[in-house]
Formats: sequence, C-alpha cells, structure tokens
Amino acid sequence: MGEQAPLLLATRELALAQARTLARRGRYAEAEAILSDVRRDIAPSVPLLDLLARVRAQQGRLDEADAAWAEAERLAPGTREIAEGRRRVAKARVRRTTRAAWPYLVAVPAVVLVAVALLVLDSGEDDDPPPPPQRAAPAP
Repeated sequence: MGEQAPLLLATRELALAQARTLARRGRYAEAEAILSDVRRDIAPSVPLLDLLARVRAQQGRLDEADAAWAEAERLAPGTREIAEGRRRVAKARVRRTTRAAWPYLVAVPAVVLVAVALLVLDSGEDDDPPPPPQRAAPAP
C-alpha cells in the first residue's frame, strides 16, 4: 500500500482540481459526481469535503452541505473556512423558514375581492328572465 499512497493522493488532487473547475463553471452535478467517486475510493480530505459542501450549498442542498462541512470539521477542528460555511448554511436555513409573508397578505385579499366582484356581477344577470324560445321556421 505504501507505493500506492502517493498515487492515490495524486489521483485525489487531480480529481479535486477537475471538480473545482467544473464547479466554477456552474456544472455542479458533474463536480459532485467526481467528488463522490473520489470520496468513495480514497479517504476524504478537508479540501475535498469543503468543495463538496460548497457544491451542495450552491444546489440548495443545505443539510447535505452542512453534513460535509461537519465531517471536514471533525478532520480539522477549528478551521475558520469550515466554520464560516456552516454559519452561512445556518443563516440560509433561517431565511428559508422565515420567508416574507407580504406576498400572501396581498394575494389572498386580492383573490377574495375578485371572487366577490364576480359573484356580484353574476348575480345581477340572474334576475333577467330567460329569452323566449325561438321557433324554427316551417319547412316549405
């Protein structure tokens, strides 16, 4: 295994560089696939887990991003970048749970107002008697 260790590390670093390039281009699914393959085959590193967390955060997968950062934090406790990433995830979670209510406060009364207006307009037409039936002209 001693001879393979440098090769495995080089493979991990090459894959990490490729995934980083893909992530910068917005190709998150491809970057994540590379990172997941490497993570399965080689012991994860802090840079690999950090990039994986960033990719998942960009995809809105906050729980998975936080889990990757938590694993990185276990490998390197006290790393400022990891702690900052976890703080950003926590803030994003709060924003998701406290969305502004004003769109609903505007939309619901507007829908009710339109429904009432339609009912009022429609009820005025019901008072008119139906038109007399038309008789077909006799055939010659």
